[in-house]
Amino acid sequence: MLRDSIDELDVLIAELTGLRQELSLADLRGMEEDALWDVEAGLRHLARRAEARATVVRRAIELNRNARPRPAGNATPRPASGAA
Repeated sequence: MLRDSIDELDVLIAELTGLRQELSLADLRGMEEDALWDVEAGLRHLARRAEARATVVRRAIELNRNARPRPAGNATPRPASGAA
């Protein structure tokens, strides 16, 4: 999970860097408006991907928290398998 999240962050950073370069080139060429529309779309795409990754990480945290053994002094007995 950690390695996948690190890799995804690397991709997001690379894509943000690409969007920054696109804006810089557009600024030099005097073509700001077209570039702004492209970058706006790119940022929305990145935001969706970042949100999806955050959801995956949050789920992993919840699963890890639920799987962690409880301390012996504070343990709550769990019902036997099949018990209501």
